Amino acid sequence: MNVNKSYQPKLILLCFLPSNILLLTNTFNYPETSITDDNYDAVLSYLNQTEPVTLQGLQLETCDMQTLLSEVNK
Repeated sequence: MNVNKSYQPKLILLCFLPSNILLLTNTFNYPETSITDDNYDAVLSYLNQTEPVTLQGLQLETCDMQTLLSEVNK
């Protein structure tokens, strides 16, 4: 199966964003739906500057590109 390169970023986002957004929303008491996939990077950057200790203590998920691509190609 060939993977459309323009589709890969969306797959990567879907890999970890929903759970990370929920974790950030709950940890920092943000209103529901205030953190989205569109502003996630900006929020993460802001929290890294303002709450680095708390942010470092969270178990934010990351994606391994090789694992992700091997799953897509199955």
